[in-house]
Amino acid sequence: TLIICLYKMGLSLISFMLYIGFLLIHILGAHYLYSYVPYNEWSLQYLNLDLNQSFGWTRNMYDRFVHLAYGLLLYPFFYRLFQVWLPQLSKLTLFLLVIQFVMASSLIYEWIEWFIAMGLSPEDAENYNGQQGDIWDAHQDMLLATVGAIITGIACLLKK
Repeated sequence: TLIICLYKMGLSLISFMLYIGFLLIHILGAHYLYSYVPYNEWSLQYLNLDLNQSFGWTRNMYDRFVHLAYGLLLYPFFYRLFQVWLPQLSKLTLFLLVIQFVMASSLIYEWIEWFIAMGLSPEDAENYNGQQGDIWDAHQDMLLATVGAIITGIACLLKK
C-alpha cells in the first residue's frame, strides 16, 4: 500500500523512507512493549553511554521517543496527503492543518488507549499504557508528537 502511495500520490522518496522508519520504530516498541525496550542497555553496550543517567531519566523513555517520532517522521506524509486532498490551500495553511491533525490524532490515540485500559486489571492497564506512574503521560505524549510535527514542518517550510 505504501509503495502505491509513493507513486500514485507523488510521495517523495524521503517521505516514504521516514514513514518506513516510523513503522520500524513502532515494530520494535511493539516487540518489547514500549516501556521495556532496552535502549539504555544498547546504548551502554555499543556506545558506553548511559542515556538515562546522562539525561536524568527515571523511566523508560522509548514510548516518548515514538510519540516524538510520530510528529517528526510522519509530517511529510501527512502534508502530502492534505496537499493532494486540498490542493487549493497555501503552504502555511497546510502546515497548520498537519499540526492540528497530528494533535487530534494523538488525542484520539490516547483516548483509545484509555478506553482499552479501562477494561483491564490495574496491573495490566499500567503495562498496556506504559505510564510508568506518570499521571501526565498522555499529555506529554501528545505534546511530543506536536513538537515533532512543528520541528519537521518548520524545516520543510524553510527548505522550500
